[in-house]
Amino acid sequence: MFLSQSFKNISTCVILLNFLFLPALILSLAYCSSIDEGITFDYGYDGYIDELREKEMPHLNNETYLDYTGSGLYTQAQIDAFYSLLQSNLYCNAHSRAPCSIRTEKEVNEARDLILSFFNTSSSEYSVVFTSGATQGLKMIGEYFPWTEESAFVYTTHNHNSVLGMRKYAKRAGGIFKAFEQSELEEILSEFQDSVQINTEEVDPFGDDFGGFSGFSGNTWTWGDKGDNPAHLFAFPAECNFSGIKYPLDWINEIKRGDMGAALNAKLAQYDGIDRSDGEWFVALDAAAFVPTNRLDLSLTPADFVVMSFYKMFGFPTGLGALLVRHDVAERLQKPYFGGGSVSIVGCREDFCQEKPRPSDRLEDGTVGFLNIIALKEGFKLINETLGGIENIEQHVSAVTQYAFERLSSLKHENGNNVVEIYGNHEKQWINGEYGVQGGILSLSVHRPDGSFVGYYTVQEKSAQHRIHLRTGMVCNPGACYSLLGLDETLVCEMAAEKESCGDDIDMVNGMPLGSVRVSFGFASTKNDVDRLVEFIRQEFMEESSL
Repeated sequence: MFLSQSFKNISTCVILLNFLFLPALILSLAYCSSIDEGITFDYGYDGYIDELREKEMPHLNNETYLDYTGSGLYTQAQIDAFYSLLQSNLYCNAHSRAPCSIRTEKEVNEARDLILSFFNTSSSEYSVVFTSGATQGLKMIGEYFPWTEESAFVYTTHNHNSVLGMRKYAKRAGGIFKAFEQSELEEILSEFQDSVQINTEEVDPFGDDFGGFSGFSGNTWTWGDKGDNPAHLFAFPAECNFSGIKYPLDWINEIKRGDMGAALNAKLAQYDGIDRSDGEWFVALDAAAFVPTNRLDLSLTPADFVVMSFYKMFGFPTGLGALLVRHDVAERLQKPYFGGGSVSIVGCREDFCQEKPRPSDRLEDGTVGFLNIIALKEGFKLINETLGGIENIEQHVSAVTQYAFERLSSLKHENGNNVVEIYGNHEKQWINGEYGVQGGILSLSVHRPDGSFVGYYTVQEKSAQHRIHLRTGMVCNPGACYSLLGLDETLVCEMAAEKESCGDDIDMVNGMPLGSVRVSFGFASTKNDVDRLVEFIRQEFMEESSL
């Protein structure tokens, strides 16, 4: 296990930071003195971080990478082990009984089990459906969900475009969609709970009340009643990819207990007068920005659908993600198309098709990217063994994020105005000694001395000159951008014809930025990365003449 490098008091911080330049040291001392007793920030995997960067990441070439939410970084060990495996074994299409096919099938099934184990669940509860990434997983949910004219699709305003796109399927079926802020959802739930007598008895999320799937025996999957009640869907991110704000995973249990669904039914009825009390609510969790640096335990928060992209977790392979589907809801999905590998037998002249019974087989059309799937075990080995587990990554990223927040927040122009404005809940990164509601993302804007904004595209261009890699714009999350930056959504929509993408050079409207500068950290981030970012902002934006 890694030993703790904890910022517990001022003297510890002096020892750890005495090689940094003086401004960083002074700021860190002030920060450490403000930490509550007993809270520790574990940085660097017991000193291994520098060795990791030097030995495993020669491809960084002394550049500063700050876009882990865009994609993670791969290590030399991952690539070497993967190619060694390919050189030593023959793998081929698993839709055969040839020896290479059987070997491939075994590796792919082991990868499925590895994924489920990582999220503390098993194949008795979930199926792993391989996708090209989180976006394809969300598209599959939207396309296959049993929408009707009575269906409702509810999502949080802070959501990726790929979640917003699901509303097209709900609308096409005649259903409605509605977006709510987190505060609105919490108020809706609270008002409902205050207005009714609540059954506080704990419900086993895997008990009979959530039935449908009755188990696995040998090679036969058995299913219960598919259910005829109208289906509604609630979607939210575990972590916002724009701001890094984390959302309450207990919403999943509120849906399963019935409180959240009933509260939403009552609220939606105020808009259209439709009684949806006979419907059934399901929950889709976008975990793409969350799982690279946080523990997701599906035994505690058993979402019906979970999507992720593996390249965001450990860089390689790209073009591979997963949709995790609970067995007790998989049979309700209405898949209109079948492709190779998803059927047992099919008629040519007759409209007859026998789909394969296992959800992953039924939902994966064609041949999965088996070589990419085989590479996953080296990525999970990086997390579980090399770095000692996702908890160590969470602690390390939290330490780097807080260090960056404190350093950037301290930057002042000569007139005392802030150089940087940071969006999110960084003051709540720790709550009562536990990880709070802020992840490893700093979404920020840069100000001139007079308080006006520097366009994010200008920051992007100048950061590239300093070999700093970051992301700017709305980062495919318009709702978070509009609300956190205080933008008028109607005004932005009126500019649509002028913009080519959410990160192009049209970056201001009426003096307000149309996006932010996103800095995101991951398992290999260092304080030195932060120092380079701070020095870049100091050099480029703290003197009016430089603008």
